[in-house]
Amino acid sequence: MNMEAAASALESVGCALCGDSETDALAKIRDLKFFTPGEFCLVRCRRCRLIYLNPRPSPAGIAAYYPKEYWSESVGELPDVYLDRATRHMVNAICRRYPGGRVLDVGCGTGGLVAYFCDRGVDAMGVEPMARPAQLAREAGLNVVTGYLAEAAFPDDSFDVITLVDVLEHTHDPVAVLAEARRVLKPGGMLMAKVPNISSLQARLMGPWWFALDVPRHLYHFSPATLRSALSRAGFRSVFARALPGVSGGLIFELSTLYWLRGLLLARRGITVPPVDERPASESLDGQVYASVPRAGKRAFRWCLRHLAYAPLSIENAIGRSVAIVGTGMK
Repeated sequence: MNMEAAASALESVGCALCGDSETDALAKIRDLKFFTPGEFCLVRCRRCRLIYLNPRPSPAGIAAYYPKEYWSESVGELPDVYLDRATRHMVNAICRRYPGGRVLDVGCGTGGLVAYFCDRGVDAMGVEPMARPAQLAREAGLNVVTGYLAEAAFPDDSFDVITLVDVLEHTHDPVAVLAEARRVLKPGGMLMAKVPNISSLQARLMGPWWFALDVPRHLYHFSPATLRSALSRAGFRSVFARALPGVSGGLIFELSTLYWLRGLLLARRGITVPPVDERPASESLDGQVYASVPRAGKRAFRWCLRHLAYAPLSIENAIGRSVAIVGTGMK
């Protein structure tokens, strides 16, 4: 589906947690990552407080909002944002609790987390809906199935652990995905999910410029309370979800600030995406943001954003309002 058709295929939905359709509009946001056309409305359910896009790209049209630049070609490598304390906490807990267990990573991309597990002696495989990253992972020797979790049709009670790292917010029906994950877990198995924290200090400070909103690819935005609710509704027991400190806070703040600078430049130009010359629009725009700044100056500016400017905000890690939430549930 081309972008014009995808933009016309938006669908209106009720709340995925409680089914209510009464919402409060929070903001209208553009895609400041890849500059796909359109403006998207972020709403909050009045009953359960879940935040989500409405209307949103349909399942048939969502792929148009994932350009080829979205996927890293680095197979088996984890981006820095994945190697935070929250993710390491997940991996270490799994390795301790389920030595020799079987792990499935849902939405595994090019297989970074699958490889990370395998390097630690864990029997791990992945499932990935997008064909290109799944193919790259298989070419690197990783066990990755192409398709959505439900399409993979794994037998009941197949895995000791299922992980969803920065995946649940992309799904059209998060409760259904969690319920399917529960079906293929063994009795006593564990699900671990990591999502951005919409109730973090950063999210409140940066508002529509917050990098982790990633509109329109992130369809849902969870707080610890709404993630716990999703896990419970999917049938999990011993549900747990809280914000965990991570080293990615400074990086997210840096990228959010760059989004804000992009927004200022776009506003001055009437919200017009600049020519890209075969480059992603974001790179072209950042080139204009830094047009008169030497390369060394650009590096210094971004270092200051990530470390010095973020320093006062790093209190979010100490008070439980950091950018990442980890949730768990037992079958």
